[in-house]
Amino acid sequence: MKGEFLTPLIVEEVDGKEWSLESPLVYRDEDGSIYTAPIGFKTDFASIPRGLWNFFPKTGKHNKAAVIHDFLCDTRPFDSPTVHAIFKRALKASGVNWVSRQLMWAAVRTFGPKF
Repeated sequence: MKGEFLTPLIVEEVDGKEWSLESPLVYRDEDGSIYTAPIGFKTDFASIPRGLWNFFPKTGKHNKAAVIHDFLCDTRPFDSPTVHAIFKRALKASGVNWVSRQLMWAAVRTFGPKF
């Protein structure tokens, strides 16, 4: 089975730094597990340092994967390596190319939250 998003990403800007989900965002992982970020969940999309925005914009094809990653980092249903691996698979489901997926995954593994 391949991973896929089952719902569209619908957000409203909160303050220029965060957005709030206007409807649930549902991701089905490759193993069939379902992860749902609920209405009202706040995200900053990708936490990419401003100096790297030319290479990796804060928003783009990776938006849905970033929201699911933020949600899993907040709720911590698994350890951080597992959450970061789900992010990598969600990037693939979002149509992010292989090189970008590898770099974004390496960045969250190295600089992202550890729990």
